[in-house]
This record gives sequence, structure tokens and C-alpha cells, in this order.
Amino acid sequence: MVGHQVETVRRRRADQFLRTNQRGQATVLFLAIVGIILLSLVFLFKSGRLVTEKMQLQNGADSAAYSASLFEARAMNFAAYTNRAMVANEVAIGQMVGLLSWADEVTAIGETFEIIGGVLDATVLLAEAGAALNVLGAGLIDAGETMTGALLSVAPVAIKGISTINQVYSVSQEVYHLTTLLLAANAVFQSLENNVPGTPGGNVVERLISPGAQGARLSPLGVIALAGHIPSYYSGFSKRYALHQGANEPDQSAGMGRLAATLRVGRDQFTSGDTTPVHGIRKDRGWDLKGHFSVNALLAKASLSFGFESKGGSEVRYKDTAYVWSAVDTADWVEEITIQVKVPKKHTYHIKLPGLPMGGGAYQANGGTQRLSVADMPTSLKRYGQPSAYGGAAEHTVSWLESGAKILENEVPNKPYANLRGYRDVVPGKEDSEPLAFVSPFFLVGVVRPMDDIEKQGPTVAGPFDLERAAELDGTLAAVAKAEIYHCRPDDLRYFQRADGKTERDNLFSPFWQARLAKTSDLDRFLGLALQQKIIWLRQQDTATVPGLDKVLKKLHELLEKLL
Repeated sequence: MVGHQVETVRRRRADQFLRTNQRGQATVLFLAIVGIILLSLVFLFKSGRLVTEKMQLQNGADSAAYSASLFEARAMNFAAYTNRAMVANEVAIGQMVGLLSWADEVTAIGETFEIIGGVLDATVLLAEAGAALNVLGAGLIDAGETMTGALLSVAPVAIKGISTINQVYSVSQEVYHLTTLLLAANAVFQSLENNVPGTPGGNVVERLISPGAQGARLSPLGVIALAGHIPSYYSGFSKRYALHQGANEPDQSAGMGRLAATLRVGRDQFTSGDTTPVHGIRKDRGWDLKGHFSVNALLAKASLSFGFESKGGSEVRYKDTAYVWSAVDTADWVEEITIQVKVPKKHTYHIKLPGLPMGGGAYQANGGTQRLSVADMPTSLKRYGQPSAYGGAAEHTVSWLESGAKILENEVPNKPYANLRGYRDVVPGKEDSEPLAFVSPFFLVGVVRPMDDIEKQGPTVAGPFDLERAAELDGTLAAVAKAEIYHCRPDDLRYFQRADGKTERDNLFSPFWQARLAKTSDLDRFLGLALQQKIIWLRQQDTATVPGLDKVLKKLHELLEKLL
């Protein structure tokens, strides 16, 4: 009995001892799990940091590309506003020359009245009518000469001043265009500084030469894109056109010809002599004094319209490496018979009798030795719904020849007109081409940030803890962004809509240039990997299959030849 109790006590002590030795075994499992959790937290933190930094870097690249393109869009709009101002000033010169021509026409008509009055004075029955025509003619001569004298006292100074203002516009346009290159480059670095923490500040030169070891900086792709974009923006997508004495460049002549054509389309009704009524009102420079007489019979109706008809307009013409403003006005006594037959069907016949010349006027404004003659004044330039040359003045044949003789005599004194000024416009056909990703109108930005910036932030473990195979990615985090400038006239507001309903091609006469981010292509990303992180994911024999790669290499070669 006693032995059994001793054995029971011994077993209890043994069980108690075993239970005591099993304490703390969960600690080992807990410590193992805690280690895994800590490693997971470190990985989670660094992965989140990597995603955050990647987003910040991409935001910086997007902001840089968009900001640079926005500056360029503003420069294009400034060029459009100054071009419009120059066109308006040129039309003002055309109006002044047109007023001189119109006053000369009034004088010529007065002289014609005096001639007719003198003939009638020689007769007995029509002597009183001749005296009246003499008085009317003298009054018209006085009015025309007074108006001409007043205009000539103002025109030389005004035309010279307007030409000088246009020169200021022309120079300021080019200065703004050049300044935009610096503003766009500075916007790239400023955007990186504002969006990517740790990016050093400084001016453009400092950031290019010494970008610093931390923060975001331009990658080799970014540097190449910026260097390649500059010449394409300055004289690639758009170009400056100007006439120089002795210059004979076809593209320059064509460019100035487009400006002259734009002037022609942009003239007001007085300068163009357009007889099309606007809201029922005719505002051209012509004046018609006509009467009407009709006879209505049973089977037909005949009517006779008669009286004075005046036509005229101003044109800017090219001669001897320069442009000259000229204006011509002609007046005829015209008669037109209209016969309307009622049976068997209604038909109308118009018979215009030969006109009797009443006189014509002409004036020109030049700034050199060039002088227009009648051979330099075309009689037909009608296009795009605009009136014929000089408002159709050549339709009065005899008066037109008289005006052609006067154009050699009537010049604005002191040769005040200083030619069409240089301007900037989009190169024809560029909007249809497929340029490189960094060639204007596109702007490509490639940026990198050292992975060390990210690795040093937050908790670390012993030894390197590379994420996303950073060593294989050249130890950098990279981003590529592309933006573009584009022309788009709003069509949802009637105020901006074109009256003819047509769609405009890219031009620098309408200030509707905007900037937007553009989608990067597979080729852009291929170049980004190759130049930013030194990863070529194509074999040499596969490069021929990359869409557009052969064109890119060809254009890069041409660009390097221009730069070197």
C-alpha cells in the first residue's frame, strides 16, 4: 500500500516535470512568424515606396512634357495674333491707297463732265445743260483735289508708321519664338523639381552639366530628345518667311506669296471692292447712280437701266523682290436692256450695251525703285469667292487703260511703304508627316531616378534588398512622357465657327493652338528601355520587324548630320 502511493507520487512529479519543460515552445514559432511578418512589412513598404516614387516620377515626366508643349502652344498663338495684327495693318495701308485712288477717280469724272459740258456749250439747244455739267464737273474736281491733298498730307507718315509697327511685330514674334526654347527647357527641369522630392534646383545649364546624384534628371534619351527638339521647333514644324534684297529662295517666295494671298482674302469690302451685300447693305467702294425705264406690252416686257457704274479695289502685288500696294477705280456710263418674253414660256434676255468711259483713278505706294505699270496689274485674280482683281475695275476697258497710265504718275510721296514684313507660319505638309517622337509638334521627355534614393528610405535589412531586379535595370527608376501641340478651332460655339463651314489646316493666323499629352508608342518605349536602362529586348535580326524603326534610324542620322 505504501509502495503504491510512492509510485503515484513519483509519476505525478514526472508528469509535472515534463509539463514544465514544454513551456516556451510556441515562442520559437512566434519568433519565426514575426520574422516573416517583418520581412513582409519591409517588402510591402519598399514596394509601396517603389510604386509611389514611380508615380511621382511619371507625374514629373508628364508635367514636364505638357508644360514645355504649353509654352510652345502659347508662342504659336502669339505668332498668330501678331500675324493677324500685321494683316490688319496691311489692309489699313490698302484702304489709304484705295482712298487716294477713289479721290483721283472723282477728279477724273469731273474732268470728263467739263469736256462733255464744253461740247454741249457749243450747241444752241443744249448750252444750258453744258453749263450745268461744267459747274458739276468743277465741283467734282475741287472735291477730288481737296480730298487728294488732305490724304497726301497724312498718307506718307501713316504708311511709314504702320510699316514700322509691323516690323516691331515681326521682330517681337521671332524674339518670343526664340525665348520659348529657354522657357520650355526650364519648364522641364522645374516640373521635375516640383514633382520629384530631392531633385536639385538651379538653371538649365547647371542641371544639364551637373544634374546631381539624387532626385530626377534627364536620361540619355531625354537629353537626345531635348537637343533634337530644339532645331525642329525653331525651323521645322514652323518657319520664318521674309524677303531680302537679292534673295531668290523658292520656299521663301512661296511663303511670302501665301501671306499676300491671306491679305487678299482678309481685305474688307472697301479695300477689295466686293459688291456682295452684307445683311442687305452694300459696303464696297463703288457708287452707282442708275435710272430705270420700262415698257410693259401684252406678250413681253422691256426695261432699260442706265447710269453711272463704278468699280475699284486695292491689291498688293509683287515686283522686283518687293511688294507694292496699288489701287484702281474706274467709272462708265452703262446701259442694259432687259426683255422678258411671257409666251410660250417665260424667258429673260439681257443686252448690255458698250459702256462710255467716264474716267478712272489709280495710286500706288512703294518703298524702293520698283513701280507698277499696267502690265503688272492683272485683270483676273478671282478665286475662293473673292472679287476679281481691283474689284473688277478692268471690266470698264477704256477707263482701265486710262488708270493704267495714271498708275505710273500717282505715287505716294517719299516712298513710305517698306514691303511685307517677315512672319512665321507652319511649313506646308508638316501636319501630314510622321516625325520622330521628339520632333515638333511633339515633345518627348525621358527621366531617371537612382534606385539608391528609394533603397535608403524606410527600414532596411543587413545587405542589399533590391526590388524589381534593380541591378539589372541599371540601378535606376525611369519614365517616358510625350506631349504635342495641335491646332483646333472650336466648332461648338458659333462665335468661333467659320462662316464657310470649312476646316482649317494647321496655320499661324488662327490663335487656336493647344497642348495635350500624347500616347507613347511601342517604339518610344523601346527607345526608353534602350537608352535609359540599357535593355534591348530584341535580337539584332529582329530589329527589322519593329514598325518604323528604319525610319527612326534614318531621321536620327539626318538629325545628327545637321547638328554636327
